Order: sequence, then C-alpha cells, then structure tokens
Amino acid sequence: PANYQIRSLRDLKYRTFTNNESVNDYYFDECRLLRVVFGENVEEATMVNDIVDSLSGNFKMFVLSRINPNTSLEELRRILVGVDSNIHEQKLDNTYRSSVKFHNHSNHHHNEHRYLNPNPNPNIILY
Repeated sequence: PANYQIRSLRDLKYRTFTNNESVNDYYFDECRLLRVVFGENVEEATMVNDIVDSLSGNFKMFVLSRINPNTSLEELRRILVGVDSNIHEQKLDNTYRSSVKFHNHSNHHHNEHRYLNPNPNPNIILY
C-alpha cells in the first residue's frame, strides 16, 4: 500500500535511537523500515550504511570505528549491542564513582603522623 510505504519512509527519515529502547529493538525496526521503503532485495551494505548513518554522537563514532565495508547486518547488530553495553557499563561506573565519598589522603597521612609523633608543629613531621 502506498500510504504505508510513504509513512514508513517518513518514519525511517526521522527515526532516532533513544535511551528508552533496546539497541536490538532499534536495529530490527530500522531493518523493517528499510525493507518496506527499499524492498526486500535491498543490499546488506546499504542497510548497514543507513543504520549507522541514523545513529548520532559518540554512539555513531564508536560503531564507525568497529565496522568496515564488508560488515554484515548480523555483525553490525553484535557491534551495536557491544557498544551499547560498554556505554551503559561506563555510565554505571561513573555514577558509582560520583556517589562514593573519597577521604582526603593527605590529611589522613598527616593525622596519622600526629598521633604517632605528638608534635606541636604539624608542618614538621618527627620520625
């Protein structure tokens, strides 16, 4: 149906990957839209290029650094999943780091010496 194809073309043009969906869902939806718009016989290389072109920012940069002109659709899917999980792990790690309170080690070291060597002048450490 012409309406379905026109709507699919518009969806394909404006489709973006969001944080609210899995990278697999995005990948399979992009494949479906590409096949509706360009036909079932669309070349894999064209699909790979269009899917990568639809990505943005660092995600696109990371994916581009891992593909080559011979990358298959299945390889692209595995790369997308791998990059996505690495980004999520990094975000979790950064969230953890920012929530942990670190002690000021220089004060801790200084206080330790003060207890071991009582000294009225804390700037001079006696051994």
